Amino acid sequence: KFTPDLSPNLWKARVDYINSYIGLNLSAKEMIACLRKMRLDATILDKNTLEIQVPAYRDDIMHEVDLVEEVAMGYGYQNLTLKVNMEGFGKYHPILQTAQKVREIMIGMGCMEMVNNILNSNNDNTRFLLNMKKSETIILANPVSSEYDTVRQSLLVSLMKNVQFNRSEEKPFHLFEVGDVILFDKSHLTQSRQELHLGAVTHSDVSDYSEIKGILDHFLRTFGIMQDISFKPVENPSYIPGRAAEIYYKETKIGSVGEIHPEVILNFGLDYPTAGFEVNLMPFIQFEE
Repeated sequence: KFTPDLSPNLWKARVDYINSYIGLNLSAKEMIACLRKMRLDATILDKNTLEIQVPAYRDDIMHEVDLVEEVAMGYGYQNLTLKVNMEGFGKYHPILQTAQKVREIMIGMGCMEMVNNILNSNNDNTRFLLNMKKSETIILANPVSSEYDTVRQSLLVSLMKNVQFNRSEEKPFHLFEVGDVILFDKSHLTQSRQELHLGAVTHSDVSDYSEIKGILDHFLRTFGIMQDISFKPVENPSYIPGRAAEIYYKETKIGSVGEIHPEVILNFGLDYPTAGFEVNLMPFIQFEE
């Protein structure tokens, strides 16, 4: 056995998939000719499938769509048909529209917005007592720092770090963040899915379940979904037993709310009670057909 192994990687690409992206009707043989211009050899497996030999140094080929780009470059971008859509006008994506509406509601309640990195530390997840299985934790293979070695799966962990970094400032804290989390999901091509969440924490000598629940209720009413929301008691290691609940939109669980467990508070070096909630906003985003 020799190392490094420089043998080519074998990829499969669908002929109709490639044509659908570049807007052409190329045959399998024509696609092979385009790929060879890009120094990628290929053979025909069947009438709709190509087997492409990708050199070991081409580590930029990560998905089937990357092979579409190689065919397009081999064909020549200058040869592609130019189509300009003169109808319609630009507008914000539904996710951005929802995020902005949520921000305005939370700021209107006097909460301060935080903007955190989508990467966090797996050690912080442990300090928050998330108790996620290793197989469900998305850990970077080569992180720049141990502070950013994991793709975050909860906004509350990031918000607890915000409280920790500012714990010497004047209380009370009412912090929130509207941001993305990445969850492990084998049903997706990338084996993960991205969700937009709202997270909020309060930190003071009077922070408790009643305070954070009041903030959550006001948000739900203002957002216009309170009538479809229900709460069910839950035992969650991150919260104080008997002072936590899961949040349900109709029959779908969308989050949790409660008083942060004293062990978690001590793990983050805090001296005051803390309460928080986190809500998945994806069920409320209206995507256009």
